[in-house]
Amino acid sequence: MNTKYPRLILNQQRAIAVIRIGIGAWFLYAVAGKLDPAWVAKFPKVVADFAGSTPVKFYAEFLTTVVAPSADAFAAFVIVSEIAVGLGLVLGLFTAPLALAGAFLNLNFLLAGAGVGTAAIGLNLTFIVIQVALAFAYAGTTWGLDRLLVGKLPWWFQGLIHYEYREF
Repeated sequence: MNTKYPRLILNQQRAIAVIRIGIGAWFLYAVAGKLDPAWVAKFPKVVADFAGSTPVKFYAEFLTTVVAPSADAFAAFVIVSEIAVGLGLVLGLFTAPLALAGAFLNLNFLLAGAGVGTAAIGLNLTFIVIQVALAFAYAGTTWGLDRLLVGKLPWWFQGLIHYEYREF
């Protein structure tokens, strides 16, 4: 990538890294409360509450027919997924697929919490947009471990739009 403004590009990459680390830290903060066995025990009730309050009909059916009968497995999936996404984004490791996984998690939280209020919808929608952008931005190459993997893994592990990575 040739540019007359390498300092500008460097500052943009750093800003993206700050956003990536912040979103990752948010995931780790969110999962910290779920590591308590009491949260896993409450999970079926939480699922039932979301199924009853979401105006999204197909998602309410999904919660009642798929998630509720396997609540323990889904609780474990949520915990492991949030840890993986949080650590991956903070460390800048496998940033593109983990950012998309985080966007998928936030999409599910958006659909589940659609009946809660506009603040929950806006927050989850914002995180979805940010994480999709991170997946395309080679966000783990600045202040992240993806820098060590550039050229060693398939391009979609590092960023969804392939370009010649160059440090400034």
